[in-house]
Amino acid sequence: MPKASVAIALATTLGALVLALDVRGDGVERMAPFAAGLLAWGAGVLLCFAASIRAFDRDREDGWDLLLIRHGARMSSYLAFRVAGLATVTALLVAPGTIVVGLATLLAARDAHTARAALAGLTAGSAYAVAFALVVAPIALAALGARGRASGYLFLLGVLVVPALAADWTGKLFPDDWSELVSVPGALDALRESMLGGFDGARALRAIVVLAGVFVVALVWARAQLRFHRSTA
Repeated sequence: MPKASVAIALATTLGALVLALDVRGDGVERMAPFAAGLLAWGAGVLLCFAASIRAFDRDREDGWDLLLIRHGARMSSYLAFRVAGLATVTALLVAPGTIVVGLATLLAARDAHTARAALAGLTAGSAYAVAFALVVAPIALAALGARGRASGYLFLLGVLVVPALAADWTGKLFPDDWSELVSVPGALDALRESMLGGFDGARALRAIVVLAGVFVVALVWARAQLRFHRSTA
């Protein structure tokens, strides 16, 4: 699955690059964010989730637990580096293709207006890629680290997909400015859109606050899963 995710990322980048070179006018602003979304929810999800399946068991079987205990590491340190490593690898899979597509549109720009639009798209796409990696990595580890594939995917379905599908209804329970932030995909989209067509600082800040909250909750959830898993192992 990790090898397949790399192949998917390369194919996605190539396809988005071909499309980007044919786009003209204001459409160039959307190309890097478009590539970021495809890479994130395609190759990025596949890699992140594949690396998280039974991660806690695999670390024990490979001897990482014993090595960490020998060096006096605590559970929180282990989990922090586990999440950081997963987020880094996911970002390295999603961000480069986004940047390549963004730079291609920027270099192909024929006037200052198009160049500014391409630069805005590059910024928005890069922010989306990094935010995706930082938020989805701890969610995947919390959902799949102590579980098998079937039960873990059910948890992920409940965290990522169901809130997005129910956003039209749940969004009505919140003020208009916050209604788009009731799911992780919605918050990521809001962060991206805040940087397109002129920077909207308030919208970006709201999205960052929600994504940061999801990150913290996911870490707490992952720590609870790890503690329970170790106590029952």
